[in-house]
Amino acid sequence: GFATQIGTAPAIVYRSTQGIGAGAVGVASAAMIARTIEPGRRGRAFAQLYGSQSLALAIGPVFGGLVGASSMHLVFLGAALLAGAAALPVLVFLTRADALTDDSVLAPEASNDEALLNERNFRRALYGALAVFASIGFLTGLYESCWSLLLSSRHATGLAIGLSWTLFCLPFALLSTPAGALADHGNR
Repeated sequence: GFATQIGTAPAIVYRSTQGIGAGAVGVASAAMIARTIEPGRRGRAFAQLYGSQSLALAIGPVFGGLVGASSMHLVFLGAALLAGAAALPVLVFLTRADALTDDSVLAPEASNDEALLNERNFRRALYGALAVFASIGFLTGLYESCWSLLLSSRHATGLAIGLSWTLFCLPFALLSTPAGALADHGNR
């Protein structure tokens, strides 16, 4: 849709649809990790999930800066092809008859004795994580809507704007794996 439309209103509708898909994929990916990875390795698994997303986000803006707004239809078509290719391994897994019923792919459930957090601590941890994620989302939203405009107003090139995004995302990507290991080995 992004590649075929030329107006602002359709772009806003397509962006909203993109958000629905991104939200669904993000939640489903995290739920899959929580369900299939044993507790002692979940920190590293989540780190790889978020780190891979951040690494891709670090690379994407540089390419966007090189391509420029005049060739965005090519970027959108390329993104659609990459999204389709990324979905193939999931589709193959889901079409296997035993994948949906085989409990061997599931992480072992913790017994009551192994539960580390009671309901009160669980709520505190959940509310703390929600506050952190909401803060990160708010700040990222501010940057996404203002940062490029700010740099453009200071006569930055598309490549410089893309590079600034890369330098924002790269530390996140690089530090995700060590942070996940710390979460696995320390007090979450």
